[in-house]
Amino acid sequence: MQRLIALSLCLLRLAGAAAAQDAPPEPADAAELPLTQVVLFSSGVGYYAHAGQVSGDATVTLEFRPEQINDILKSLVVLAGEGEAPTVTYASLEPLERALQSFGVDISANPSLGRLLNQLRGAEVILQGPGNVRGRILGVQSETRQLLDPPAVVTVESLNILTEAGSIVQLPLASIGSLELVDDQLQAELAKALTLLAQSRDTNRKTVQVRFPGAGQRDAALGYIIEAPVWKTSYRLVLDDENGLAPDGEEAEKPLLQGWAIVENTSDADWTDVQLSLVSGRPISFIQDLYQPLYIPRPVVQPERYAWVRPQMDRGAIEERAAKVPLGAPAPMAASPEVTNRRLRSAGVAMDALEADKAFGAGLAGRNGLAEQAAMAQGEVVGELFAYHLDEPVTLPRKRSAMLAILNQDVAGEKMSLYNSDTLANHPLNALFLTNDTELNLLAGPVTIYAGGTYAGDAQLDNLPPGDERLLSYAVDLKIKADPGPGKSDRQFLSARIVRGVLQLQVKHVQDRTYTFENTDSQDRQLVVEHPIAADWELIEPATAWRKTPSHYRFRLAVPAGQTEKLTVAQQRIVTEAVAIGPTDVNQLLWYSRNARLSPEAIDALARAIELKNRQTALARQVEAREQDLKQIEREQERIRQNMAVLDRNSPVYRRYVEKFDEQETTYEQTRGQIDELRQQLEQARQALEEYLQGLNVG
Repeated sequence: MQRLIALSLCLLRLAGAAAAQDAPPEPADAAELPLTQVVLFSSGVGYYAHAGQVSGDATVTLEFRPEQINDILKSLVVLAGEGEAPTVTYASLEPLERALQSFGVDISANPSLGRLLNQLRGAEVILQGPGNVRGRILGVQSETRQLLDPPAVVTVESLNILTEAGSIVQLPLASIGSLELVDDQLQAELAKALTLLAQSRDTNRKTVQVRFPGAGQRDAALGYIIEAPVWKTSYRLVLDDENGLAPDGEEAEKPLLQGWAIVENTSDADWTDVQLSLVSGRPISFIQDLYQPLYIPRPVVQPERYAWVRPQMDRGAIEERAAKVPLGAPAPMAASPEVTNRRLRSAGVAMDALEADKAFGAGLAGRNGLAEQAAMAQGEVVGELFAYHLDEPVTLPRKRSAMLAILNQDVAGEKMSLYNSDTLANHPLNALFLTNDTELNLLAGPVTIYAGGTYAGDAQLDNLPPGDERLLSYAVDLKIKADPGPGKSDRQFLSARIVRGVLQLQVKHVQDRTYTFENTDSQDRQLVVEHPIAADWELIEPATAWRKTPSHYRFRLAVPAGQTEKLTVAQQRIVTEAVAIGPTDVNQLLWYSRNARLSPEAIDALARAIELKNRQTALARQVEAREQDLKQIEREQERIRQNMAVLDRNSPVYRRYVEKFDEQETTYEQTRGQIDELRQQLEQARQALEEYLQGLNVG
C-alpha cells in the first residue's frame, strides 16, 4: 500500500513537471493598466476605466468574481492607440467533467491507479521496483486470492508489461516503486488535466486577459460596467437659531447646506488616485448569461452509401455580395492617434498623459461660490443624467467606505410652520421652505437640521433640481395650537328647466372648513396650511393658493405673536342633474317645485304633470282594487263548488248555492268589464302624461 501511495505521488510530480513545461509562458511584455476612473451610478452599477501605456506585445490580466463575468462580456470596451486589434480571452465556464474528458487521459471520474493505467494501454513506461523494467502497458489484471494466515479473500491488481525484449512481465502494483511515462505528449495531457482540476477549485476569482499586439510604447485603455453599491447622499442644514432668525431679530442669513456622498468600495482592488464621478439617474441595466457555454442537441445521422458522383462546382449566387473581411482577420482600427484618442474620450477614459484635469468631466465651468469649507465636487448635466465630479483624485482601500463632501454653500431658505390636519391635528411642524438656487441637482436623502448651534431635527429631501422648491419639516411646533374645525357641505340650485319630460337642474355643491391657529410665541410666525384637493372641485376661498402640490393646496397665513388667526378654505363643484319626471315620486316632484328655483311657467308645468300623474295613479289603484274583487269572487266560487259536490241536487241548500253562484258570476262579469274600461282610461292617462311631458320645454 505504501508503494501504491508513493507511485501516485510520483505520477503527480511528473504531471506537475510536465505542466510547468507545457503551460503557456508568461507574456514577455506583461503590462498593467492602473484603475484611473470610477463612475458610480445611482442605479446600482459602476463604470471602471483603466488607462496607461503598454509596450510591445503586451498582455493585461484582470481578475473578477465569477458573477461579474457576464457584465464584463456585455460591456467591456478595449481601445489602443496603435497596433493590431486587441484580443480578450477568459477562462471558460465549461463543465469540469466535460473539459476533463477532452484530454488524452480521462481523470474526470477520479480513477484508481489501476483504472488510470488501463487508460494508458500501449503507452511506453519505465518502472522502478524490484528491478528496472521498460516496456509497453498491456493492461491491469485483477485476481482474487485466498489467504491462509490470516484467513481472508483479497483482490490483487497486477500490471502486465511487454518489455523491449518481447517478453511479458507481470508486476503487482504494490511492488512498483515509481512509474515514468516515456511519451512526452501523453505526459503533458495528464499534466494539463491535473492543472485544470487544480484551477477549478479556485471558484472565487476568474481571470480576463486583454492582449495588445504591437510594437513600441503606446496608449491603451479599457473600461467596463459591473454591479456596484448605490451611492447615497446625506445633508446638513444649518440655521441661525431655532426660529430661523438672527439673534437680534433681524433677517437671518441664508441657511448653509452641506452635502455628503457615501461611497463604498466593495471591490477586491484598492482605488488609488482615481478620478471619481457620481451620477444620479437610472439608466436601464440588466444581466444576461453570456458566460455559460450553450450546447444544442443535434440529431445523429448515419452515413449512407452511394455510388461515386462527379464533384460539382459552385458557380456562386446571382446577387452581388459586398466584400467580407476574411475570417480571423483583425478588425479595422483608426490609424491616427487623434481618432483613437477621441474614441477613448467618448468612452470616458482620459489618455493625454493620464492627467487628472483631462479625465471624465474635465473642462467644466468654475465651481460655484462655496462657504469657507470648500466642497470636493463639481456638477454637470450629462444627457438625461446629472453627475458630480470630484475635483481631487480619490484613494479608497478595498472593502472600505468614505464620505465625500460634494456640496457646501448657502442656499435660499425661509423658516415656516407647516400644518396638515391628517399629519397632526393639534400642532403644525417646524419647516424650512428650501429653494435650490444652486446649479446642482440635489439627490434625495436625509437632512439633519441644526438651529441655534444645536440639533433641531431630521427631514427627508426628495430629488431637487436647480430652481425647484421643497418644504422640509423636521420637528413639532408646540408654540402654535391648531383646530381644524368641522367640515361643512352645502347644496344650492342655480337654475332649472324642463325639457321633454326631464327636469334639468344645475346644482352647486360647496365644501368648506375653517382652521383656527393660536400663536403662543413671542415672535410672529409664518404658517403654511395644507388642505386636500378634491378632484373636479374648484377653489373659491381663498381665491388662489400660495402653492399647489398634486394632492394639496398650500395657503400662507401670518400669525402675529400672541394672537389667533382663522383660515377658511372652500371648494365648489357645479354639476348638472337630470330627473325624469315620469318615474319620479310625486312627493319628490313637489319638493323640487318648492326648492329648485323653478320659473313660474316651470312650476305650472310641473303642477300639471303632477295632476296627470295623480290621475294615472288613481286609475291604477282602481284597477288594482277591481282585480282584488275578482280574486275574492273566484275564492268564493271555489268554496261553493266544493260544498255543492257533497249535496243532493234536489235539496234546498243545493238550489240556494246555485242561485248564489249565478249572482256571483253576474258580478264577476260586470267587474271584468269595469277593469277593461279602467285599463283603457289608464292607458289614455299614461299617453296623455307622456304626450304632455314630451311637449314640455320651459325654463
